[in-house]
Amino acid sequence: MLSVVAIQGAGASAATITAPSGWTAVTPTWPCSVSPPDWTASNSYTNNSVILPTVGNPGGYSFQPSGPSCTSGATEPATWNQTIDQTTSDHTCTWVNEGVGIWEVQIAAAWRIATASDGPLTSLTWGFSGNFLGSVVNTVYTNVSSSTPIDVVGSPVCLAGPAGAFLTASAVKTSVDNDMLVGLFGAAGTGQDLLLLLGHLTEIAREDDFAVGPVNSNTFISTRDPFFPQAGVAGWYGPFTKIPPADWTASHNYAAGTAIVPTVGNPGGYAFNASAFCTSGASEPGTWNQTNGQTTSDGTCIWTNTGPADFSASQTTIGESVGLLLGLEPGS
Repeated sequence: MLSVVAIQGAGASAATITAPSGWTAVTPTWPCSVSPPDWTASNSYTNNSVILPTVGNPGGYSFQPSGPSCTSGATEPATWNQTIDQTTSDHTCTWVNEGVGIWEVQIAAAWRIATASDGPLTSLTWGFSGNFLGSVVNTVYTNVSSSTPIDVVGSPVCLAGPAGAFLTASAVKTSVDNDMLVGLFGAAGTGQDLLLLLGHLTEIAREDDFAVGPVNSNTFISTRDPFFPQAGVAGWYGPFTKIPPADWTASHNYAAGTAIVPTVGNPGGYAFNASAFCTSGASEPGTWNQTNGQTTSDGTCIWTNTGPADFSASQTTIGESVGLLLGLEPGS
């Protein structure tokens, strides 16, 4: 059983995350930190905006508007309130001190072999050194080695980028055949959506967050995937990403498992995978099968509908995310 937690908060770089009692931590915490943008004169802000003053802020605090929208003054306040939760007036803005100005989302993971006493309502307690927003994903995997369940842990990647940025997890090298690859992703920001495209394996997880705070997703694929060039063989897999598939192209050679999105005749906005190496036709099919798992013929290609291709990644507040891959060693 694998448990993954994501937390987000101001100054979280100093946080200590403690796994539930009796669990084995996979690796130290994977952090991603970013400073909010500087205050700007005569600028429109929403209640999701977070800024850092450029003067009169010796504590290095970040501030957020208390109302739905406002406009900053022509001149920055000379002194910003240095008490958390207290306010500073600035033209039509009332800025609330939100604490230390470095915001961070962190992921931690731990595992243990599940027993008969485990169930859907089993309580697991993670410990945080501080007050943070957090979310947890618990997943039970079958056919995993009970002695060495973790075969490989990838290199974590961190993104502190603009809204809509994409995150790619680094490749991992498995040491045994038929590993289960698990993708650990976390992100912070209002309206943050994690819709993950792992290589050519299409979307396998979806989780939405409509409030300021972290959203995390524990996703999985298997190296036994029938479309993978070296299915089940120990070696390099990835990198995996949540970048959307490319549009269909005429008279184009496609490798087995390549994902595309039709440009016409696809009202459901679905993605499609090539079942084998093939060449698309000179003209795109006028209608694409809108049933998940069903196929559409095109030149020498047989395209399989793999579900919605809406791989959005709206990061409207902080715009930070982390991710990595690890391999679970199969049981005997």
